[in-house]
Amino acid sequence: MSVVALVAGLAALGVSPARRLVGLVYAPFGAVLALFGVKLASQEAPAKSNKSSKHNKLGRPPKPKHEATIAQMSMAPSMLPENSMTASFVSPNHKGRNMSVRKERAEQSTKPWRQHRTASGFYSDLGEASKAAGHRMTSSITAGLTRQHSGPGAHAQLEAKYDLGHQYEVGRGGCGTVMAVKHRVTGQTFAMKVVSLRQIDVSIEELQREIEIQRSLDHPNICRVFESFFDEEGGTEMYIIMEMCTGGSLVESMSNHKRGYGERAAATLVEKMLSAVIYCHHHGVVHRDIKLDNFIYENDHPDAEVKLIDFGFAATIKAGDADCMHERLGTPIYMAPEMWSKGEADYDSSVDVWALGVTTYMLLSGERPFYANTRRELGRMIRHDPLRFPSPRWDRISPDAQDFCQSLMQKKPALRLAASAAKDHPWIKGSSTLHKGIDAAHELQSHTEIVASLTSFAEADEFKKIALEVLAFSTPPEALKEMRDLFVKMDTDDSGTVSLAEFREALKLSDSLDEQKIDEIFLDLDVNGSGELDYSEFLSATLSSQLKSVNGPSGSLGLDATSLEAAFNMLDGDGDGYLVKDDLARALDGQTPCLDEQARHAELIEEIFTDADAQGRVDLATFKRKVLNDITADRGEREEGASRTVGLAEMCLGPGASETSPARRRLSKSRPSSRPSSRKHLLDGLEGQNEAQAAAVAHEAARLKALQAEADLAKK
Repeated sequence: MSVVALVAGLAALGVSPARRLVGLVYAPFGAVLALFGVKLASQEAPAKSNKSSKHNKLGRPPKPKHEATIAQMSMAPSMLPENSMTASFVSPNHKGRNMSVRKERAEQSTKPWRQHRTASGFYSDLGEASKAAGHRMTSSITAGLTRQHSGPGAHAQLEAKYDLGHQYEVGRGGCGTVMAVKHRVTGQTFAMKVVSLRQIDVSIEELQREIEIQRSLDHPNICRVFESFFDEEGGTEMYIIMEMCTGGSLVESMSNHKRGYGERAAATLVEKMLSAVIYCHHHGVVHRDIKLDNFIYENDHPDAEVKLIDFGFAATIKAGDADCMHERLGTPIYMAPEMWSKGEADYDSSVDVWALGVTTYMLLSGERPFYANTRRELGRMIRHDPLRFPSPRWDRISPDAQDFCQSLMQKKPALRLAASAAKDHPWIKGSSTLHKGIDAAHELQSHTEIVASLTSFAEADEFKKIALEVLAFSTPPEALKEMRDLFVKMDTDDSGTVSLAEFREALKLSDSLDEQKIDEIFLDLDVNGSGELDYSEFLSATLSSQLKSVNGPSGSLGLDATSLEAAFNMLDGDGDGYLVKDDLARALDGQTPCLDEQARHAELIEEIFTDADAQGRVDLATFKRKVLNDITADRGEREEGASRTVGLAEMCLGPGASETSPARRRLSKSRPSSRPSSRKHLLDGLEGQNEAQAAAVAHEAARLKALQAEADLAKK
């Protein structure tokens, strides 16, 4: 500010009298600061909403003419090049990347999220929107795997890929029907949302934008979109392929809980919902249609995960824009008071918090907080009537639960808790079981294979990382439940990502890793350079720990022909049964790769296609071979070493003695047998040693065995 103040002050002397006065004040002040080299941080005025900008029928702002690259948008504003729209950007994943810059960004992510106060006085989780929507939150691989097919013949592609002859209906809504369809190659079942453009007043561009928003979000409690199909030549329907969730919506489950859920179950569900909303708000997405109908269960198991769906009314707040909207939309009983105001009154992201309050109220009591026969009367009640907790239904519900609902359903937005503050409410902390039980640090301490998987992924070559990302993306979510639960345990602030501080905390009990090594692993796992671990990045890094078999039968994740074919088909964009360089380039590049990324990807593609046939293609058999060789090589070496150790123990101490070996216990998951402590000590020492060390220990074991035999003879 010193030099700027000096220049501005001097320049102001030649203009209007009012500005001359300002100049006379700032010029000497700036000169003094400049002499001493003092620098002060300038403060920018808060961005004002552009009310004059045109919006479409769903209130979505027009697409900006220029957008920064995906990688640039994931950076903090201070880290962007001077001309962030056109300047070349060095990818955070480049081999020559500046690790100190990435470390600084990761350290920044460990600090509390900086909220900002909106015009209404609400402390918004959108903060400075430095992660705001408009860029993908997923890594480049996952972004490239999710495609929109909109050219001529798209419907033919749909029929070729999915069996539409045996589809059946699983749900119906105002904008279309949801059908269950099977992938022709893998047999995996997906949900296919069929949207008829004749029945809704929405353009194809608006639908594509909704898909773009949902597929950019990477959270365990947000339903995943895989691809979409729209035939531009006379097509009247769009087909959206999504994650299959068979457990029904929360509003349907209320039929079995007519007096509401118990407080523990309700608080756990609400904390998961809060996490999804926090994640959306942190990334510049305001859902604007939070309700029981839009949370669905993954399956019908008692502990099934709940997923947020339907982003048709979602708004995106770009970096630098104000948290401000004014379109009237949503489901009436969930709409906040300010959305009922006459005219074009503004509102902010606090409307999602109000809707969560309504959702919580209904989960606890089985009743609506406000009910009227007409829309006009309902709006009046929401705006003016106090929130009531009538007897006898609310008599059994704790004061903390009632206070939680009251805190989210304040008439004035300025008095509402933000989602990130609501998760720390005493009711959530005391009743939710989401973070109860064993913590991530002790979980990882007892599952060293997961730590080994994280380390292996960090040190892996690019093809191994690609293969694991594709496998994680194509694996059904229920098969990854163990890793998903671990991710949630690590994500202690419910942000939907794992920060460097949370990663350090989770690995603090690992004897083989110091903090410097932990930080290095974190930076290598952070594929998109966001300073945090996204959900897909974590799943990719831990996937190999879930494989039970290398060459034998399928393991817990089913690493068999089906899984590998699903991954292969994800990469095979045109479905011709072969991978070509364009297929892999599309997956690597996502949407807007910079020149540096393009060069690195070109080198990687050439390396991967060394096993291609004469026509430059990689078929399924070659893909399987490369994936199995790269993914399971390290694990195979570990298991082979463990087998050698077990064999030496059995040779030295007799058959069955090796059952006490920790390696054998982890492989067979059998209960350790009660053996003499001296033998257990020797066997523990055997594990993790090289052959020379193991042989030496085995020799000592044999000597002790002989001495024991002599002692036994002496007793006789």
